[in-house]
Amino acid sequence: MLLELEIYITLFGAGTSILAAVGQLSVGNKRKQNYNLAVVHLTLAILLVQCASVFSGFSMFHPWILRYHLTLIWAQAPLLYLAYLFLVVREKKFPVRIYRLFIPAIIAFVIDTSFIIVYRDRVAPNLFWGYSSGGAVWVLTKQYLLVAGGLQIILYLMVFVIQMLPSIRYKKVNVILVITMTYCLSTITATVFMITGYITADPSYMKVTAVMTAVALILIYPLGQRYPRFYQLLQTEVKERRYKRYLLAGQNVECIMEQMASLMEEERLYMDEMLTLKNLADRLSITSHQLSQLLNDKLNTNFNNYVNRYRIQEAERILVEEPDRSVLTIAFQVGFNNKTSFYEAFSRFNEISPQRYRKEKLRR
Repeated sequence: MLLELEIYITLFGAGTSILAAVGQLSVGNKRKQNYNLAVVHLTLAILLVQCASVFSGFSMFHPWILRYHLTLIWAQAPLLYLAYLFLVVREKKFPVRIYRLFIPAIIAFVIDTSFIIVYRDRVAPNLFWGYSSGGAVWVLTKQYLLVAGGLQIILYLMVFVIQMLPSIRYKKVNVILVITMTYCLSTITATVFMITGYITADPSYMKVTAVMTAVALILIYPLGQRYPRFYQLLQTEVKERRYKRYLLAGQNVECIMEQMASLMEEERLYMDEMLTLKNLADRLSITSHQLSQLLNDKLNTNFNNYVNRYRIQEAERILVEEPDRSVLTIAFQVGFNNKTSFYEAFSRFNEISPQRYRKEKLRR
């Protein structure tokens, strides 16, 4: 009964993947990325059916169902990589040389075709159920190639995850990116089980791979309902993060951070009430956009909060050391140009008014 449930889940996932492929082909004004995603979903559906045939025993009596399994495995990594490139590269600038990544898949296709011509289907099931006397060398060779194909998938996914890591903010987590990262990591895990199945010839590992992949594909539907523009949102976020990383390319970030701290702590540049983002950027010999991105990436703050933090710290010192000074004169001294903005900033950082802060500090 449990085996039947696992088969149903796997086949349901395959069906869901086919529907996703049809959906990509049904959109208006189809672009290359739609065709690519359609092929990705279609190949995943076929792989799920093949996995189900292995752990259910169906392939033992119908070995034809495992035809071109090697080709499908080797095609997954470049197809997934193309999907990533469509997120960050505009189509008209898409590098044609990227299609060279499909050369291993083409070679796998030739091997699969030769395998079928020479041995037809006699040893196809032996990829998972042990060897027969005929074709053992072919089977062993294909097993090595399948393992290599699985490792290629993991390598591509790990590169994708590494490239996505800078896009995740720990204090303001982007749901779209977290979901994408989760799917990547789960796919890596499922591929590890698949490789183990190839090495051990144990179909139970293929069962784990199939169920994990099927569940992930099934969850795509409610995900699409929750985020109907998921792909567009992911594309926007990745391009935005990529652009922001490009802003600081070639800059000595640590040196700029040290110079900025020196301007604030030694020259007390924050006390200039006319200080602006552009003024500070000019002192650092960078653009306003670069400074804004630097503050966001390194300190998780913006220009106003960064400068006001220094101003409030100075105000806290004066409030205690010079108890006879009025709050308004202190506000002007530290760089604020009106009482309201000073009170708002002080309350935001300390959650109490300047007068109360002074009173509590002097009472101690």
